[in-house]
Amino acid sequence: MKQKKKILVISLLVLVVFGILFGATHMAQKPAPAVSSYPAQEQTVSPSVEPEQTPSETPSIAPAKSPEISEPEGVEEPKETPAPQEIAATPEAKAPLPEKMSTCTLSVRCDDVLIHIDKLPEAKRGIIPENGVIFQEQAIAFSEGESVFDVLLRELKKKKIHLEFVNNPMYNSVYIEGIGNLYEFDCGDTSGWLYTVNGVEPRYGCSNYILKSGDRIEFFYRCSMFN
Repeated sequence: MKQKKKILVISLLVLVVFGILFGATHMAQKPAPAVSSYPAQEQTVSPSVEPEQTPSETPSIAPAKSPEISEPEGVEEPKETPAPQEIAATPEAKAPLPEKMSTCTLSVRCDDVLIHIDKLPEAKRGIIPENGVIFQEQAIAFSEGESVFDVLLRELKKKKIHLEFVNNPMYNSVYIEGIGNLYEFDCGDTSGWLYTVNGVEPRYGCSNYILKSGDRIEFFYRCSMFN
């Protein structure tokens, strides 16, 4: 029995030695792995992704379409407007023309005083013109709506000829008292200034007579209203 155990132990040792020798021989045949001088990096294993199969021809990409805007109901489509027509250039705006003027004639005389010079105080005889003309007849321009008095006042001021007047409430008009320093009553109790238009004595004051183109105005001094 002891002899069998020895044989078994020896057999096991032989097998162990044989296994060690076989292993050493196998390891000697394999090349030694290359040793990198860099520190070992952890290897990350990425999951394998199978590439998608693409068709052989690249599909054409259609351009993006703009969204269609639907018009609200009840709105009419805009009508086509006609092409603009050429408009002739207008001349530059000019300054407004002056107001249309009319003309009349005006004269102021005191001939009657020369005939009745004895009735005039000696102190005033020197103011009477030799020909009896205080304002020589001439054409006067006037605006529409002006009166006889308006023209008389303006023109005598231009010539620096004396004029004195008052407003007469009874007749709602102007009353001429004196022209050229020759006053009413200077040649008598009924002496004074009168006027005519186209040879006719109006029945109202000179400030109420509205002029018309071509009128002939004459102021004159009369020594007696009854002559």
